[in-house]
Amino acid sequence: MFNPEKEFERELGVFENEVNEAVQSFYAEQTIHNVARRDRKLFDAINRHAPFWNLTVRALQSNALIVLGRIFDRDSRTHSISRLLQLASDHKEIFSKAALERRKRPVAGKSTDELIRVGYVPATSDFARLQRYADKQRAIYDAQYKVIRDKFFAHKERKDITAAFASASIPTLERLLVFLRQLHEAFWQLFHNGLKPILRPARRSARQIVMLSPRLYRGRDEQEWITRETKLLLVHVLDPRAEGSTKRHTARNLSRVS
Repeated sequence: MFNPEKEFERELGVFENEVNEAVQSFYAEQTIHNVARRDRKLFDAINRHAPFWNLTVRALQSNALIVLGRIFDRDSRTHSISRLLQLASDHKEIFSKAALERRKRPVAGKSTDELIRVGYVPATSDFARLQRYADKQRAIYDAQYKVIRDKFFAHKERKDITAAFASASIPTLERLLVFLRQLHEAFWQLFHNGLKPILRPARRSARQIVMLSPRLYRGRDEQEWITRETKLLLVHVLDPRAEGSTKRHTARNLSRVS
């Protein structure tokens, strides 16, 4: 029997994995460029093994665009942003206070009472607002990136898409990817904690994130976490003595990439 609550939770989990994969691929690829651009020694170290790094960069670029294609897929039979938004809009009872209490009471006990008291029950306008945001980003994807994904990465067509590459904007893609992370966070907080679904501010500029001091990185933001992980790897390329600290850091965060 169809259970809207379970189905939404499942779609939300799939959406998170897809978005994280796209964000990780794009920001890792950008970090390689940005770190090498700022460090001549690292640039030379990477250049000594250019075939490997060129392959790595191309693979990351390709994967980011392929996953974005899945996220914005219009086929009703697939996991996609459309499926997630449709489930939320069609089954608002998922977010009622009674439903929230059923989910939280077994794990939160008495603290659930306060959560239920202040819990936000979304209105139709909340989902309409999120849908408008999603439609805007879909239009950007369709206009700038879909042809690259379809005609170059997914299929090697003979059509010349040089103009599509020229018009594709990195800052625009950063905003699109971070929006997807924000949307997931908004739905997760609404579903699990009864918080109003808003888009939480987040850093998105790959060039600025890569220059952050380590103490300023926010591990909950996927774009910042993968930037730091990629920087640690690149530092090890330049200085193998850093291997110990890199391994310890990676071990603590291994579950984030599973």
